[in-house]
Amino acid sequence: AQLRKVQDTLEESLDRAKVCAEEQESDSARGSMLAKLQTHAAQFEKVNGRVRRAMVEAKALREATRTREREELMGATSWESVQTAKLRGSTGTARALAKSGEVTEGLQRLRNSLAADMERTAATSSVLDASSKVITSTQRETGTIDSRLSKAKNLLMRIGQRNCTDLSLVIFGILIF
Repeated sequence: AQLRKVQDTLEESLDRAKVCAEEQESDSARGSMLAKLQTHAAQFEKVNGRVRRAMVEAKALREATRTREREELMGATSWESVQTAKLRGSTGTARALAKSGEVTEGLQRLRNSLAADMERTAATSSVLDASSKVITSTQRETGTIDSRLSKAKNLLMRIGQRNCTDLSLVIFGILIF
């Protein structure tokens, strides 16, 4: 959820920066800003793709693990083996020890598979962490661009106001003389 929030914030910042860049009057300034924004947008899309793939892989891995664990647990005491044991009438100590051994082996396999899943989860977590760092870095850069664009817009508005004031003074001077 936090990762999605950061992604949304980055996307909004990129959109705002693009609007500010398109408002620039100079074609060279507009072109350079749009080029930088395209680079950041491409990087943002790559990171989003990696994050989505990592999440899908993690979900698929969890599902496969659950399925395998269910099969392993049910394999030792499946319905067929219970029915077979009832038909044979086996209630002896040897059968109980054999079943106990099967259950123990099943638990060991389960423990080993859980350890392997933990390793894969740690690897997925490190990939997500690296992606989060890249997203944070991109967000900072986009914020910097956004603030610079805002400052540039303010400066352009001041220059426009001064041009209007100068034109008014020139017209007033011409009218007086």
